[in-house]
Amino acid sequence: MPFEWQYALMIRSAVCEWFACYIAHQPVVEIATRRVTGVEALIRWTHPKWGPVSPSAFMTEVESSSLLASVTRFAPQRATEDIAQTTDIRPLRIAVNIAPMDLERKGFVADVLAANDKLPDDITLVLEVTERFLLQKHPRTEAIFNSLKAHGVQFAIDDFGTQHSNLDLLGRFPFDYVKIDGQFVRQVDRQGRELIRAIAAVSKHYGMEVVAEGVETESQHEALRSLGIPFGQGYFYQRPEPISQLFVTTSTNPLKTKTRVTP
Repeated sequence: MPFEWQYALMIRSAVCEWFACYIAHQPVVEIATRRVTGVEALIRWTHPKWGPVSPSAFMTEVESSSLLASVTRFAPQRATEDIAQTTDIRPLRIAVNIAPMDLERKGFVADVLAANDKLPDDITLVLEVTERFLLQKHPRTEAIFNSLKAHGVQFAIDDFGTQHSNLDLLGRFPFDYVKIDGQFVRQVDRQGRELIRAIAAVSKHYGMEVVAEGVETESQHEALRSLGIPFGQGYFYQRPEPISQLFVTTSTNPLKTKTRVTP
């Protein structure tokens, strides 16, 4: 059997049984105060022989297969259960990534609402889609957005800037958040500064909040603060962690929070 087939079958087994998949959470902080305001839930897979497998590797297989529905149900449900039961930080947003083809899948809205209905009123579910979503046409997208937003679900455009989109594209859909890709954050002290300023200005025009991804250093944090960027996410604050390690303050974690998650 070709290796690619073996790999695909192993992924299908892991996804269908969820014996090796789990959710890692990465905090989103308010840059001015470093207060935790949300988390992004990220699917992780640890193979018994290979160890951790890159999400970019196995999610590509998932998105191109019938497994997508299983993942869409698993990720928000597990993430909302983890957070709602283990931390007292409120208000809080839980962000979950979805694929553009999710929006074409029958039952998608029902799956999201099932997870959303389990959340207390002070926790908000945010669905993240990548920038390439803006460049694709989905006939049912507007209706899906409106249906979910009517139930309090919010939307974020992820990795913005990577597809060289016109900034005016942000006005095409009612996003709540724009997440600036980390490659621009790494250049915030140089040529990336003006681009970040421009994205922030257009986002504000459309009533969207900005999250800077990939913040890795104190200088990047301070540069973003000087630009008035409200939210940040990245290794500088905390790496993605299992729920038992989320918000645990260490000497290398600059988060100013005393909240500790218990397993």
